[in-house]
Amino acid sequence: LYDMYGNSSPAETVSGVATLRAGLDPVYLEWTSPGSCDEVQVSPPILAMDTTQSVLLGATTRLSMTVRNPGDEPMQAQLQTRAQARVPLAITPPTQKISLSPGEPVKLGLSLQAGLGDRPLELPLWWKVFVDVDYTQLSPEQFQSVPDQLPGKKGMVQGQYVWAENNHIDVSKISGGVHDRRPGMVYAVLDSPEDISLDCGASADWYMAWYLNGQKVFDDIQKGNLESGLAAHSFTLPLKKGRNVIAVALLSGTFGWVLDFGGPKELEISRTGGTSPDNLTVTLVSGGKTLTTQNVPLQLQTPVPALGSITSSDQLDQWMTLQPFAVLNEEAVKNYWMKEPDASRWYKGKDDLSGIVWLRNGGANLEVFAAIKDDVLVQAPSASELSKYDSLRLVLAGDEGNVLLDVTGGLVNGAAALVGANAPVVFRAARQESAPSATTCYHFTVPRRLIGDAPFRISLAVADNDSNYLKQTLQLGNVDVPAEGMREVLAPSSSAPNSQIKAVKSDAAEEARK
Repeated sequence: LYDMYGNSSPAETVSGVATLRAGLDPVYLEWTSPGSCDEVQVSPPILAMDTTQSVLLGATTRLSMTVRNPGDEPMQAQLQTRAQARVPLAITPPTQKISLSPGEPVKLGLSLQAGLGDRPLELPLWWKVFVDVDYTQLSPEQFQSVPDQLPGKKGMVQGQYVWAENNHIDVSKISGGVHDRRPGMVYAVLDSPEDISLDCGASADWYMAWYLNGQKVFDDIQKGNLESGLAAHSFTLPLKKGRNVIAVALLSGTFGWVLDFGGPKELEISRTGGTSPDNLTVTLVSGGKTLTTQNVPLQLQTPVPALGSITSSDQLDQWMTLQPFAVLNEEAVKNYWMKEPDASRWYKGKDDLSGIVWLRNGGANLEVFAAIKDDVLVQAPSASELSKYDSLRLVLAGDEGNVLLDVTGGLVNGAAALVGANAPVVFRAARQESAPSATTCYHFTVPRRLIGDAPFRISLAVADNDSNYLKQTLQLGNVDVPAEGMREVLAPSSSAPNSQIKAVKSDAAEEARK
């Protein structure tokens, strides 16, 4: 094997089959064989699994894979699957016997039943960032909750929320520049199902100190990050059951001002050089020989989090500190006029149309809250015409796409209006014209009995009417094809699924021994 720079290493081969570990950079395979180059044939992978589907905790997730015969003769084979994960995980079936014809792919299904974990799977991705903060003057209370503003050297400082894509925050993009030891603070909220210690890691450019609920848990403010990587700066967060507040004092280096962080999964990957703690090992065996083995990483997904201690669930500021279900920006916008010459009808950025959506489990209800930035509010003249004016359509469906709820809500003459309800859904809506940008808030309270404990699909579409014409929509999932909606589940009311999973795992182990 050669990488893109010409560095060589032996290829991994099993029964004459070479396995290439594909990534962002190209790799090359060189070998010697009889015949000319034009006789060389490259085959598709013997095993290929769909890894785009997240594995829902407390539910059953079905994965698909394709198996191919690498030889020229029919083959009887056996597919063996093992799992390693941070939660109880049962595989059905753990072993499959298959007949493979030469060159013809066979599609197989695999069901994973995942139990519930006793700790968060990851650190939050939703952070509030303050720049030029005099963190040495902060009171203990200002480390224990997410503040509205903080004292700076030139007066009070307002914070800005960011989504930390790939567990990375670049403060310099918010601040507009850096100089050595420029001070800032970043905050996040983390919910935990139990009192638990969570192993984490972080790496900064260049100085950082971590606090949990006001208590310092890691500090290299004086020496800075002398080594890169999460494993070089690991620590433990002693989480309490319920809501926890993480605060990080973050000082810039000479040329950068960034924070990289990770929970147990990212820390394990950093320590092992790339091995995920959640994975499947799939092996294809024929005639007593192993033809190929693949390690497939799994993306675990927790159930809809609990609503927790929100005192007024209709107020935007009560939701903003919590990690959203989705942040919808330009890539979620469908503008109907971008090809038309009238530029006034084109999409003009986040203030024109963007949104944040939260999902929370309120016990007896599913709470759906959306904050939609829209510079011009055009209300429908009547409830029956909501879909043509500024409004939000919410569609909930079963895992296979059977519609459970299809409603459209909005403002009519300043009052909340809802159409299409086939259940006692409570709907509230309000408009906030104040700075920093005009926002319309939509809040749906859906009875849990409408959804149950099974996985469900959620889609929504925000209609944006400007000057009495439908200009664009903001979309999550697919309201017209509910089976393509985002897959979620509410946590079951008992711990029975975990005990059932242990029994299934025991049966699987017995079958493997046989």
